[in-house]
Amino acid sequence: MKKFLLSLAAVVLVGASALAKEYTITMSEVTTFNADKTSFTAEGFTFQAAKNNGSSAPTYNANGGDYRIYAKGSLTITAPAGVNMTNVSVTISKAGKKRQTNITASDGAVTEAAGSFAWAGSVNELKLTVGDRCTLGTDPETKAGQFCFTDITITTDEGAGSEKTDAGLVFASETINATLGEAVPANALTKGTDAAVVYTSSNVEVATVDAATGEVTLVAAGTTTIKAATEATEKYKAGEASYTLVVVDPNAKKPANLAFANATVTVDLSEVVPANALTKDTDAAVVYTSSNVEVATVDAATGEVTLVAAGTTTIKAATEATETYEAGEATYTLTVMDKAEIVYENDGKTDASGFTFEVVEGENPWLFSDYGMTGNAFKIAGKTADAYAVSPVFDLTNRIKPISITQTFAYNFITVAQVPEYFTIAVREEGATEWTVLTAAPAPEAMNKWTYVDDYAIDLGAYEGKKIQIGYHYVADGTVCGGWQIKNFLVKGKKSSAVSDITVEDSDAPVVYYNMQGVRVANPANGLYIRVQGKKATKVLVR
Repeated sequence: MKKFLLSLAAVVLVGASALAKEYTITMSEVTTFNADKTSFTAEGFTFQAAKNNGSSAPTYNANGGDYRIYAKGSLTITAPAGVNMTNVSVTISKAGKKRQTNITASDGAVTEAAGSFAWAGSVNELKLTVGDRCTLGTDPETKAGQFCFTDITITTDEGAGSEKTDAGLVFASETINATLGEAVPANALTKGTDAAVVYTSSNVEVATVDAATGEVTLVAAGTTTIKAATEATEKYKAGEASYTLVVVDPNAKKPANLAFANATVTVDLSEVVPANALTKDTDAAVVYTSSNVEVATVDAATGEVTLVAAGTTTIKAATEATETYEAGEATYTLTVMDKAEIVYENDGKTDASGFTFEVVEGENPWLFSDYGMTGNAFKIAGKTADAYAVSPVFDLTNRIKPISITQTFAYNFITVAQVPEYFTIAVREEGATEWTVLTAAPAPEAMNKWTYVDDYAIDLGAYEGKKIQIGYHYVADGTVCGGWQIKNFLVKGKKSSAVSDITVEDSDAPVVYYNMQGVRVANPANGLYIRVQGKKATKVLVR
């Protein structure tokens, strides 16, 4: 990866010899990328990319072997301490030549033309900012700019100062713990340089430091970095060293440190709520609450949860401050499922899902795959299609509102604006041949290869008490041949009660109604209630 060069500078021009070091870094050989590919190190240099106000994050493209920074993004290159970069040039990639744009440098001078980029100056750190529009590329200027390169070559002034000695700055300890009101422990600095040392603190709200002596003054609890730095001299290189100073307040209250074992808990309405242990340091009493008592209630003292209905709630444990501990809280999300509400559930990846395909015109674009049920006319010779992916019959005869179907969509080879034009979702009752459009397919905000719209819900309340089929209508006209994947189908609807109307028993006992949360209701409206007459309690549906 490194091409190391010691070269003699133009002695005729400058009247003296000067040396330089040149490094060439090939992006396909870099192995030090961070998780999101926005930074890496190579040959002692640090590279940090950012999207800034742009729309796309920088990344390494393995297929093209190039590093890509998009419009408005930036690349900051930092050389090793005491080293200045004098020249930077890149090999623009094939893709980069299409969207090449002007580059702005934080210092020095830029020389650029179609297919080339170079910079000259003398800095330890250089920031290159990518232009907004494609000004130097082969694509139209209406396209967004890019800075894409396969290799980057950096020339430094290391050779010119190679005869100098390292400053040799080293603190005795990397970390020092200090307590407010007490003396700061000593942390001796050793150095080889004959230059004066300048001390700084990264957080003066925690501690200040005398610039000349390094004496630290504590201000407040927290963390700061104390740095010692020296400039270059005729004999020694510039140098620096640092240590972390952690300051604690002996009078500060301790954190309560409340924490649940699990951040999320999922349980069916018919099941026992699994335990979710709470740990704490505080000696204060814990008070539990539920954010949605229509889903679940919780005993304020014990944290015991009682399920009420399907839905989601947040269970919170809170403590007040004491003389020793701060106030604290912890939460977890409780999701209550009701399997009795599920009409149909399938991933849609095989014909076992019960889906079939109906062709209106042309050839069938639909197939089953590991990614879900897929419509794609590219596999058809004429690339024209008009066909439905048809669900099995959903029996809603014993279901009441709310009723819905939820599914996940993915799109490719189509624009955002074209999605609702070419892809629609329809419904028909069992035995019918004609379809009624429910809705256009939901388009994502932007397209980037296979782009997902997750867990999209469609209201089926209008078909309460009926048997229906859902049809996913795919159209391709030869010019637009989009890809449409659908998976993770879930049809839900509340089961209706055997009692459809209120009937009054022949009894002298008064009739009292309660909602499903146990609250008495004087005049019940539409919905489920508990009807109590004498010693008899019955769940009834009021319409």
